[in-house]
This record gives sequence, structure tokens and C-alpha cells, in this order.
Amino acid sequence: MSDHSRKRNNCMPRPAKFVRTEAVARALEVFWQRGYHATSLKDLETALSMRPGSIYAAFGSKAGLFDEVLSHYAEQSLVLLRQKLLNHPSAMQGLREYLHSLANLGVREPAECACMLVKTMLELASTEPQLSARADDYLAAMENVFCEVFMAAMQQNELEKDADPRFLAQQLQVAIFGLRVFSQRQTSPMRVRLLAEQIANQFTQVDKIA
Repeated sequence: MSDHSRKRNNCMPRPAKFVRTEAVARALEVFWQRGYHATSLKDLETALSMRPGSIYAAFGSKAGLFDEVLSHYAEQSLVLLRQKLLNHPSAMQGLREYLHSLANLGVREPAECACMLVKTMLELASTEPQLSARADDYLAAMENVFCEVFMAAMQQNELEKDADPRFLAQQLQVAIFGLRVFSQRQTSPMRVRLLAEQIANQFTQVDKIA
């Protein structure tokens, strides 16, 4: 090869380096907004700046990509949830601050208000049961975190000793799901904020044991 050819080749733009975490993050945005079935391969090509062959080579299939996206979303959510709830001297105060943070759901984009795990279960229960089951497993893991909080509250005398941490965790999860769904309606952000405050009061205003 001549020196001129080498220089010309060196000046040619190289293809963008594939970064898996970035691709998964971009795919997450698309799936979260559109849902699994409404997201086309063309949508993914555009979002990831990848050709169909490259997408299949990296993730195996659309379902394989979605599974990885779901794992990424759930793992991040669990890390953030643990940071907010379990790194606080008072279990109930940590829970209260977390519930107060949900008060801003009314000013966020509708698609972002809904939990992607719940959306996945509702959409894919009959068509992609394996992916739906994966979402259910992650939701169970989040329930376990809430259960840990209530158990810690019992140890800190912030909750009665005969309380049922598992049942409280399930009640709390139902309340949060409901708030997320309600926030997608055409309602005022102030109403969502008031409802979030009510949930916080319901689950954190308990009599301490002397």
C-alpha cells in the first residue's frame, strides 16, 4: 500500500465504538416510552445508531435486548431504593423522605411516572410470560427492601413489635403503584403532591414504644 493510500485510510472516519451500557440506556428510554410491542426494530436502530444485524449480534433478539434493559432498570432502581431507605439513622424518616420524593410525579412526563416493571407485567403477561415473570421477580425484590425498612423500624422502636412487616411492605407497594398510575391522569400536580403526603403520613406516623 502506498503512503498516499495509508494517509487516506487513516483519515477515513472510523465507526462509532459500541458501548453496551450506553446502548441499553438508550433502548430503555424507547421501551419505557412506547412499551415492548409498540417499539419497532426501526425505533431501536434509530435510538441505538445500530444496524439490525448489529443489534441481533449484540443482544440475540428484541426480547434479549428488552431483558437486558429490564435488568438494567431494575438493578438501578434497587440500588437507589436501598440508598434512600436503608442509609438513614431512622428507618421511618428515610421512608418518609422517599415517599415525599414521589410528590413530584405530577410534573414529570406520563410515561416516566409509571414503573417500567409494572408496565411490563401488564403488557406482557399473556404474550411474553418469561419477561413478565422477570419483572415480577424484580418487584418482589423491591417489596423485600420495603420489608427490611419496616423490620428496621421495629428494631428502632418506631413500629409496634407485633406489626407485620411483610404485609406493610405489600400495602406500601400497592399505594405507590396507585399513586404512579393516578399521576398519569390529567390532574393537578398539587393533587398528586397531597396524595403523596397522605401516603407518607399513613405509613410513617406511628407511635414509638417507650
